[in-house]
Amino acid sequence: MLTPPRGVDLWLIPTDRLAPHGPALFGLLDASERQRALAIADPGARRRFTIAHGAARRIVAGYTGRPASTLRWRHGPHGKPELVDFGLELAVSLTHCEELAVFAVARGRAVGVDLERLPTPAAAVRLARRFFPPADAAQVGTGPAAAARFARLWTRKEAFVKALGGRLVEGLRRPVAGPCPLVTPAGPGRAACRITDLPPLGRYRAAVALTGAAGYPIELRRWNSQPRSTSTLPRTRHVPGSGRVPGPGTLPRSGTVPGSGTLPGSRTVEADR
Repeated sequence: MLTPPRGVDLWLIPTDRLAPHGPALFGLLDASERQRALAIADPGARRRFTIAHGAARRIVAGYTGRPASTLRWRHGPHGKPELVDFGLELAVSLTHCEELAVFAVARGRAVGVDLERLPTPAAAVRLARRFFPPADAAQVGTGPAAAARFARLWTRKEAFVKALGGRLVEGLRRPVAGPCPLVTPAGPGRAACRITDLPPLGRYRAAVALTGAAGYPIELRRWNSQPRSTSTLPRTRHVPGSGRVPGPGTLPRSGTVPGSGTLPGSRTVEADR
């Protein structure tokens, strides 16, 4: 079994590379997940959804010792998923964008994770002016770097909303500009939240948020469908702008995420049941 996370474990799931495992992972889904998958008209998007959700089940099975197909979920009023029988004992959050998914697992604190592809600079400026409060829109600015600045702020907002189980439309109005990590204060009926930016993942940006102001270690892992795999992936630096999906040759080098702890090099570990 997998060791419970000390802070938050972030699993990178390269869905397109795992396409051959789609039928087997579809068999792990419950009736609701299958219905959602079959409702997706585009075959590629349907396959990515299936692999992301099936992999999430197998990862949870690795932590809990329960068969992946027997895990049950419930959803909050705004769709936040929670494992039945576990609650915050094993909190989870799933995000996927095109050919990459990220599954977050935490213990004792609600978690939210978000992944977005870099927009064009023009789209970044337009969206920031439309949805962000003035301070955040001003930080996005203009020019080529606006895309990365926008994606950082957007993923912070979505991770924050997912951790608290709120609505995105409300989160978009919340100012999140500032240094990393960012701690949002508690309010009426709302816990404080600590948001951390992740290192760039090719053409994607991501952020993770946990409830509470305390720091937390982050461990970045890459999910491998092969059972009983515990090999360590090479720690080679990602080349910015390469546009490649993170894999053994493009994952971030070991380092420190400011204020959150050590970010080990990605590892392929056993997560099958």
